Amino acid sequence: MKARWSLNLLLVLGLCRYMWLAGYMHPYADDLSYAYTAFQQPFLERMAHEYQHWNGRLASNILVLRGPLIIGYPEGLFWYRMVPALWIFGMVGAWLLLLRTAGPRHVLGEWTVTLALGLTALWLNILPDLTEGFYWSTGAVTYTLPHILLLILVAALVRVDRAGTPFSRASWYALITMLGIWIAWSNEVHLVLLVLASPLLLIFRDRRARGGAKGALVVVVLFIGASALSIIAPGNAARASHFVGGGDVLHTAGWTALQALRFIATWTLSPALLLASIAVLLWMRQHDDDRIPRIPFHWSRWAAALIAVVVVSVALPYWATGMLGQHRTVNAAWSIFLPLWGVLLVAVHQQVLRPRAVAIPVGRSSRKLLPVGLLLAFLISGNDGRVAHDLLTGAAARNAVVWEERFAAVQAAAANGVLEVRFDPLPARTAALHIMELDSLPDHWTNKAMAHYLNAPAVRISVTPPEGQGAMR
Repeated sequence: MKARWSLNLLLVLGLCRYMWLAGYMHPYADDLSYAYTAFQQPFLERMAHEYQHWNGRLASNILVLRGPLIIGYPEGLFWYRMVPALWIFGMVGAWLLLLRTAGPRHVLGEWTVTLALGLTALWLNILPDLTEGFYWSTGAVTYTLPHILLLILVAALVRVDRAGTPFSRASWYALITMLGIWIAWSNEVHLVLLVLASPLLLIFRDRRARGGAKGALVVVVLFIGASALSIIAPGNAARASHFVGGGDVLHTAGWTALQALRFIATWTLSPALLLASIAVLLWMRQHDDDRIPRIPFHWSRWAAALIAVVVVSVALPYWATGMLGQHRTVNAAWSIFLPLWGVLLVAVHQQVLRPRAVAIPVGRSSRKLLPVGLLLAFLISGNDGRVAHDLLTGAAARNAVVWEERFAAVQAAAANGVLEVRFDPLPARTAALHIMELDSLPDHWTNKAMAHYLNAPAVRISVTPPEGQGAMR
């Protein structure tokens, strides 16, 4: 009991560090450009413009165009900084729902909450781009929220099997359909992955229901039909036209293979995931395997699915733009990689290690040190170490003060008729919280977005380049 509560407390404190750092976040780039359009253009008109000229994200665009920043500055800044807390609560809640629905409750018992907290902490620790996937509102509603909904969708799929009446099954299928459409309408990575997975789901449900998976068939048809609206959006082609390196098969294949290998190796060898995996295998070894539900399909299929998720997530941006660019798509890959890795561990234990009596090469003394190693991994490695750096050195706090001074200076310039404002570069180098710096050229779109958002379109904003460097790009 004491060990469980102590571990829960440590995990909660670790997650609180991420929320603490959110207090130093400041909006930039797309957050500002999408917010100021809310002041200039009616909502439905702007949604239609996005569909015609930029993307088919019919769901995430709603939240992008109606984020907390539309309240204005500085009133909206408080709520903007509170949003990351929603992602933590949402992720913990989604994991808790999935574990209690699909997990062996008789085995996990009171440790379910601990596991949900631990999986959320592990997700944050290894998330490839923490700022764009967690703190940056535009990126989070587009890629993080769909993953939270995906965990809930999987839990709903499990609940369908336990529904006692046709009406309750229909209700669960309706929920699954709505969740699937929202996820598909959020970003292209989740859309493609779900479209590829939906026929497999239909085959699996048909086998489970012995030819009676009519509900699943309706779900798949509705989902693919709705997904088509996003796929055929004219904005997809318009956005792709801004990139000249897309559509190269050899370039896409080569770089996809290298990047997929890079990220899979990075994740599997990260201290947090490696030690957590050993702890899971040891825990399963100590329990009666008959009490743990059998994992369907051979472990190699789960490994193939895991690799396929990473490959597809990396191939899409390379095919569309010729480069990986920001790691938002890789964030989506990691988010799906984590639960698949957990299923793969259980499958390998059940199908390989236990039947062949393979010993796990961890001695008694090492087992005692394992909790200490896990604690250190969540304190100093990965994103946890970077968050600690930004908080303990004061780097994030110093930059936040500068950003607030900049915004106030632009507002004052507009009020006093000043037409040009030039700032010094940010004073501190951060490790976790990467807020895009303004450009040295006033006509750069990020600078103009800031001026427009602050209702100061006539003010030309720029930043003095660091000594020895030319204009920033």
